[in-house]
Amino acid sequence: MFYQTESKPKCWRAVASLETHRDRLLCLGYSASHVQAEYVPAFMEVLSDEEREQVRAISLQRWQEIPGEGKWLHFADLDIPETITPRRAA
Repeated sequence: MFYQTESKPKCWRAVASLETHRDRLLCLGYSASHVQAEYVPAFMEVLSDEEREQVRAISLQRWQEIPGEGKWLHFADLDIPETITPRRAA
């Protein structure tokens, strides 16, 4: 039996693909626009400096089918945020 715990399921997500062929979940949201607004701060918070340098793509994905059954489908590519690295002392 499936118990829905939220009034509206989180059907969208942003996923970063790293050069090491690993994926990292950046954020979940109720809509594409919600995820697009939240993925840049999540990029800075969730990933380490080393992981941010290894990101080769960020995918906006949506859930296909009903909760508990289905799969994530690629919807669009998101821009990789530019990271600001502090200058090293000479």
